[in-house]
Parts: sequence; C-alpha cells; structure tokens
Amino acid sequence: MEILVTLSGYIFSTVTGVVSWLAGTRSRRNSVYQELLETIKTLTEQNSELQSKVVTLQDEVIEVRKENAELKAGQAAMNRQMDELKAENKELKELVIKNK
Repeated sequence: MEILVTLSGYIFSTVTGVVSWLAGTRSRRNSVYQELLETIKTLTEQNSELQSKVVTLQDEVIEVRKENAELKAGQAAMNRQMDELKAENKELKELVIKNK
C-alpha cells in the first residue's frame, strides 16, 4: 500500500508538471499573439495617420503648382507688357528726336 501511495505521488507530480508546462506554453503563445496584435494595431494606426498626411501634402503640392502656374502666366503677361512699353518708349524717343 505504501508503494501505491508513493507511486501515486510520483505520477501525480509528473502529471501536474506536464499540465503546468502545457498551460505555461499556451499562455506564452497567447502573450506573443497579443503582443503581435497590439503591434499590428499600432502600425495600422500610424499608417492611417501617415496616409492622411500624405493626402494633405499632395493637396498642398497641387495648390502650390496652381499658384506657380498662375505666377508664370502673370510673369509672361508682364513681360509682354514690358516689351510693348519698350517699343512704345522707343517710338516716343524717336518722335522727340525728330521734333527737335
């Protein structure tokens, strides 16, 4: 009988050790999965923020390009007016010289 009690103690210890090891392994695996899910969640949020910033910056670039095109068009108009004024000034100088 004593042998059975001792043997059952060893068997019980072994079984509880195996069960504990399996539970610990599962717990560690679940912890790793939770950490990975948190990391994915954080990266997804950061990605969303960055995408919204990219869209905002793209809109700003489009606006700056429009302004640049308007400024170039204005500069071209000013250059044409300047050329016309130079030609007119030249004609006026020639008239003044002829009338002297």
